[in-house]
Amino acid sequence: MYCDNCGCELGPDMKVCPVCGKKVEDMAADNGNSVGMEDVASQVADVSKNEDIGKELPDISKEANAAVVDTDEMEEEGTTVLKAVDLDKKVEENEDEEGTTVLSADMLKNQGMPMPGPNGRPMPGPNGRPMPGPNGMVPPFQPRPMQGQPGAAPQNGIPPFQPRPIPGQPGAMGGMPVNEKDEKKKDKKSKKEKAPKQPKAPKASKEPKTPKQPKEKKGKGGKVALIIILIVVVLALGGGAAYVVPKYLNYNKAEEAYKDGRIDDAVELYKKAGWMKDAETKVNGGVYYEYAASLAEEGNYIDAAASYEKVIALETVADEYKDAADKAKECYFNQAEKLYGEKKYTEAAEYYTKAGDYTGAAEKVKECSYMNGETLAEQKKYDEAVKAYETAGDYKDAADKIKECYYNNASDKMEAKEYAAAKELFLKSEYSDYSDKANECLIKQAETYLADKKFEDAIKTYGEVDSKYKDCTKKIDSAYTKWGSSLYKSKDYKGAVEKYEQVTKKDVTDKINKAKAAYVKDHKDRSDETTMSYLCDLRYADYGSAEDDYTKLIGWTVESFVNDKLDDYKNKKTSADSSKTIYVHTMYLNENDASMSLKGYVIYSDGTKSNDITFGEVKDRYTTWMSIDPSSAIKGDATLYVYDDTDKLVEKFTFTIK
Repeated sequence: MYCDNCGCELGPDMKVCPVCGKKVEDMAADNGNSVGMEDVASQVADVSKNEDIGKELPDISKEANAAVVDTDEMEEEGTTVLKAVDLDKKVEENEDEEGTTVLSADMLKNQGMPMPGPNGRPMPGPNGRPMPGPNGMVPPFQPRPMQGQPGAAPQNGIPPFQPRPIPGQPGAMGGMPVNEKDEKKKDKKSKKEKAPKQPKAPKASKEPKTPKQPKEKKGKGGKVALIIILIVVVLALGGGAAYVVPKYLNYNKAEEAYKDGRIDDAVELYKKAGWMKDAETKVNGGVYYEYAASLAEEGNYIDAAASYEKVIALETVADEYKDAADKAKECYFNQAEKLYGEKKYTEAAEYYTKAGDYTGAAEKVKECSYMNGETLAEQKKYDEAVKAYETAGDYKDAADKIKECYYNNASDKMEAKEYAAAKELFLKSEYSDYSDKANECLIKQAETYLADKKFEDAIKTYGEVDSKYKDCTKKIDSAYTKWGSSLYKSKDYKGAVEKYEQVTKKDVTDKINKAKAAYVKDHKDRSDETTMSYLCDLRYADYGSAEDDYTKLIGWTVESFVNDKLDDYKNKKTSADSSKTIYVHTMYLNENDASMSLKGYVIYSDGTKSNDITFGEVKDRYTTWMSIDPSSAIKGDATLYVYDDTDKLVEKFTFTIK
């Protein structure tokens, strides 16, 4: 097992990395998809083959290569014994004692210092503190002479301590005698110690051979050697590692971000991971695509479709993710199906529409609209139902459903006495007996107007009723009569006369004369043309005191009649035959021997006016006449109007041309 942080090999019983201090249990909790040091090593090897990346590597690789130890000569026993030697003494190169490796002064120039790590700094131990060197020293402690010790420099003017010779030793002060027994014991002990074997001197005629590494014995030194070898390897690959490690770390961070649902963050981290493993594929749609697939599997089709659409939006998409557009449509379709099952047809139709050309989606949009129309129609939301059926287009009987909605809506409005709106909807429906229903609405509406004394609206509405359904002439006459009576009660006699005169089927002559007499009574004025006109009508109708009232106002007795002879004053008629020349005679009587100048004209039934005729000056017992040629005679009622020279009405006579 290797540390996933620094790459150090770990023993089976280790709980903490001896190099970086990371806990083994934290490494075990890491995701299996994370990039390990084995992957880093392979990536570094790939980096060394890449010429472009090689250009980016620092020159540190050259320095690292100079420090590589050639391990080809090492035996499989796997141990290296380090011997402490005098650094000031040159070691012979031909030492070949079995089981030992003699290190030169250059190789051990750091002896007494802590073990250096890959970055040149002291290597940390299991507890995170610097690892002690061969002599047990730990930085930052450095041995230095203490004040008063030999070799110490003077401080504060005090000379360094000078040791005194111990009695019995060479150079001892006072010539103290030496213990001979102790000296003999030392000699015997020194003889038992084995002197180190010296290497043979090389022959002068040959180049000195490089000393062959002897077999190494197993021991604690093997672990130290293994660490040294690993450090050397890392140094050798230092340039590549500086380039690769950040990428592998970003890759692992991206994996964690994906697990946490931070999808956009994961994509950015995969971008930073560059070519590490499948990072490029992840960036080119993999992340969004896989995330969308997981959401779709959970039934979250809306978010899944959105994630698929992010794949579509990418500039570069990996081949295996180029069906993202179809997948998005499928998600929208599935969401629509879900809503359809919940009878949420309006929302379902929206998602079927988003599904575009997905198989069956277009027909499903129509079906949703149709079903939505059915639901709305049952709820009597007819306007909304019509829109839904219209969206359904040619689906099933949607067109007939629209007509049915109009008809049912009209029936409801008719029941609610909204006759005008109901009539319009019946006509729009063209469904069943819509025409009769529309006419029925018109009659009911007219009756409503009449009840509200909206006589003009009632008469107009009755007039819109199709005569094939019902002849409303009597109803119109009734409306005019009621209107006239209403005006008469309000003393608008002239208005009452006008409305009574509109009645065609019913005889309302008495009502007309009564209204005219009431007006004359309130307006006895010679210059009031309406008064004079009503008096003339009432005279010929022989109504009340109209004749006397007329004579008092004008001062003359005037009488008009028609016949077919110029000099016939006895045959006085109110009608004439259009096949002959018609003569209109007018006789004037006056007891005061007065005179007046007169002029006149005739207005025919169609509103046509004849030429003005000047009768000249008339006196008592004078008669004027005018003729109507058969060719210009218009059948119907015609009226003669005669005015004096002050344009005051003198005579009005209505006759009939047959």
